[in-house]
Amino acid sequence: MDRHDDMINGLSIQRLEMHSGAVTKLQLAAGACLTNQQGSLWITRSNDSHDYWLMPGAGLSFPHAGLVLLEAYGDSALTIEPRRPTRSVMRWLSKVLHALAKPRCRWNSRRCTPHAS
Repeated sequence: MDRHDDMINGLSIQRLEMHSGAVTKLQLAAGACLTNQQGSLWITRSNDSHDYWLMPGAGLSFPHAGLVLLEAYGDSALTIEPRRPTRSVMRWLSKVLHALAKPRCRWNSRRCTPHAS
């Protein structure tokens, strides 16, 4: 089993590779999302009466924190993403991006004059 950590757009995304038949347990934070990249995965989690099969390209999110048990059927790879940003964070980010997209000067008939902020 190999683990790789990457920083993508400021979010920590982990990649977990498992050999066929490997079993591992993960403690996931609330809102975490698993996405299967390769192979088939059997997943069961604490306080959940259902088991899940995750085929390549499929994802599963966990609204509550908890322990997850994974078993690989075939060599498998999955990504583990942390919680998605909240709506308030997304609104703030939208305002920042909107402010950055504003023109930096105002055009009049003769020349560009800087905006007063």
